[in-house]
Amino acid sequence: MARTPHPSSQAFQSLQGRQTPEILVEYPGTHQDGENLLQLADSLNASLLPWQRWDLLAINAKREDGRWLHRTCVIVCTRQNGKTYGMLWLILYRTLVLGQSVLFTAHRWETAMKIWEQLNDIISITPWLKKLVTRSGCSQGRGYFRFKNGGEVEFTTRSAGGGRGLSKIDVTIYDEAFDLTDAEIAATAFLRKAAKDPQTIYVTSAVHRDFIQHQNGEVVSSVRRRALEGKPGIYLAEYAAPKDMDPEDESTWKASNPSYGVLCDAQAFLDIMDSMDTEAGRVNFGVEALGWGLWFGDADHAGHTYVVRPEQLDALAPNVTVTGLRTALTVDASPDGDKLTMALGVLTNDVAHPVYAGVLYHGSFHLPTVMEKVMAAIDAYNPELIVIDPKSPAIAVAEKLDAAGLEVKLINLTDVQAAFHIFMRHVKDETVLIEPHESFAPALEKATTREGVNGATAWARTSGVICNLVAVTNAVWAAEQITPPEYVPDKAYAAPESVTRDSGGENHIAPVNDNFGIETNIMTLAF
Repeated sequence: MARTPHPSSQAFQSLQGRQTPEILVEYPGTHQDGENLLQLADSLNASLLPWQRWDLLAINAKREDGRWLHRTCVIVCTRQNGKTYGMLWLILYRTLVLGQSVLFTAHRWETAMKIWEQLNDIISITPWLKKLVTRSGCSQGRGYFRFKNGGEVEFTTRSAGGGRGLSKIDVTIYDEAFDLTDAEIAATAFLRKAAKDPQTIYVTSAVHRDFIQHQNGEVVSSVRRRALEGKPGIYLAEYAAPKDMDPEDESTWKASNPSYGVLCDAQAFLDIMDSMDTEAGRVNFGVEALGWGLWFGDADHAGHTYVVRPEQLDALAPNVTVTGLRTALTVDASPDGDKLTMALGVLTNDVAHPVYAGVLYHGSFHLPTVMEKVMAAIDAYNPELIVIDPKSPAIAVAEKLDAAGLEVKLINLTDVQAAFHIFMRHVKDETVLIEPHESFAPALEKATTREGVNGATAWARTSGVICNLVAVTNAVWAAEQITPPEYVPDKAYAAPESVTRDSGGENHIAPVNDNFGIETNIMTLAF
């Protein structure tokens, strides 16, 4: 059956959505199982649209040796188009006809429960189907059906216990795959290996790597990327509007939503647009309604718009000895808690460059190790402010410092936005000194910004590992919060003494004589 963008459909005369995906990766094979599935669905009065039928044919295609042609399938479709509905008929065919074991998992139990209820409704009103069910149930986050031929399906949320009622998994369906981790896939690895010809299906809306709710989108992004690179055996159907179309034009909505005119209409889109009148809202509309994703690993470097260019940051490196008045210490961590950065801000005596900042530590977030380094930095620099964002995983450091009797300033959203504004002003005017660090380049290649509901801007900390940029930005802001004394003799900041602690808690100090600035990078010597 040849795919056409706008096939005539007697059953769905109001259908206006484009039925062909914007991106399609498919290999030729035989479609007998797919045809059989559609016959079963039609006999049970299924309401499958042309695009859903084509996807089901592709998913059920076989090679000449009788094995599944596409062992991995990815369906990317905008919200409220019925992408999960097609999986309902796949499940029924694979269990009832082929006697397979199927695991359907979703991010939310409501999603998994809904498809269990839909399948239960079909079985309940079909006497011959009802006779083939041996057991069924739905409670406490798990639903299932068992059939006389040995076929079985389990519906559940993703967890380490997923598929616990199955001895093998022939078909794994990851719905809402924008929120899927390697650990959740590994939880069912042995059950998939027990199957002779396992197949994995990812069903998702587009992923935007800057969205907090999409931070587990790396797995499906990776699978999609492998399909685009031509790895055999992966089927990809991605429904989206061409990116050069006008997002406010109805023709764009029709191009990106294959069920337009049946499951969604113009009024629905107008209502959504009215509620998304900020820049962040418009980006969200593009992702959820038009399929315009920003996938992990997808053109990470090419076409990236730098917030701060690497050469801009390089131009801020100190080329003279810096003298300072008072210091501030900041700590920030990546959203996944894997990386942490500790930075120093210095209120200097240099009128042209009143603030100096740099990275003291950037590496793994192992709390005992990090606390050792933080305490050593506090001993070396005696900061007047210790600044941490409570929404960062670095709050664990704040809790330890609080327990040790040290005061920590927990900043709020207004502070975070003010810090970004001050940092960018200094960078633009070249009125700040930033110590070079090897971690800046990869962070700048990924860093983007986010707009708050108040219209103010800050770093989008979910755009990658940019906790170093966040920490240094906060350090610049924190240094400016310190009120300088009336007079303090110039103090040339020397490289910090290398501080270690023995098991008895005694400090052992190895003096380091170099001044920081052009001769040496103080930010990396001790930490």
